[in-house]
Amino acid sequence: MNCKVCGVELCQEQYSKKQWQYKKDMFRQQGYVYCSVSCSHQIMQKVRSETMSKTNKSYASERMKNNNPTLRPDVRAKISEKRKGRSPSLRYGNGSGLTEPQKKMIEALSDYLPVAEYPIPTHKSKSSGYPQCYKPDIAIPKLMIAIEIDGASHHLHSRKAEDKKKDTLLAELGWRVLRFWNKEVNQNLDACIETISRLIEGGDCSELKALSS
Repeated sequence: MNCKVCGVELCQEQYSKKQWQYKKDMFRQQGYVYCSVSCSHQIMQKVRSETMSKTNKSYASERMKNNNPTLRPDVRAKISEKRKGRSPSLRYGNGSGLTEPQKKMIEALSDYLPVAEYPIPTHKSKSSGYPQCYKPDIAIPKLMIAIEIDGASHHLHSRKAEDKKKDTLLAELGWRVLRFWNKEVNQNLDACIETISRLIEGGDCSELKALSS
């Protein structure tokens, strides 16, 4: 027999005849045994903790929800009053309107009939982990060129992974994807347009711009 907590093998010589019989009876009835009072206390503390957690989930959380002060009309009125005149922080992105760099890029590419947030069907099921369509910031549909203009949030590892996933699928669908930073467009729009023009004229996209760098 081994202790359920520390794994130490129990030896009969360590216990009195009565204690050893108790250990054997416990093992037969419960399928486990403890080598000492300390180990027994440890498992009891764990059981009490798990029981308390289950109780809190069943009763305490419901009680807190019912007693939530923000559900009271008078408290909600005070919160609304304090929020008056305050503007929420905005996170620009797909569906929230064009950013200034996007507007500049569209204007500069007007000869190619660019379209903002052009929907490209992914032909993927909802359970595949892909959206039903991707919407690049700017697209030139006839040439199947997608242009993304990224802000600071795209430096995050999670966003980089999302961008790479998006770029890969669009490439599989026959689209060529170019990514620029807001700063690039604002400070050197001509160079960005030159990169796009070279791609349109038949240049290799991989040589022109590193994707999701």
